[in-house]
Amino acid sequence: MTTTKEIAVDALRPLGLHAGDSLHVLEEKGGVFLMEIMHASPVPNVAKRGSAGAWARAARGSARLTAEETREDARMDFYREKFGVQ
Repeated sequence: MTTTKEIAVDALRPLGLHAGDSLHVLEEKGGVFLMEIMHASPVPNVAKRGSAGAWARAARGSARLTAEETREDARMDFYREKFGVQ
């Protein structure tokens, strides 16, 4: 069974709680509660992905191909270096 109660923030601020954390009361002894605090794992900052078109505009002209090299050769060389693709 789950019960939700509101408690003044000032009463729990010293515990360093954040959204997503959980409290578990282990025991009550001598007028105090012994509690276990399980902190939620932080959400990693994920950089917004750019569009392929934006990358193409930014990288335009940055690769110089030899006369016998094609764009596909240059692309696969990049993937081999970056991802170990064979």
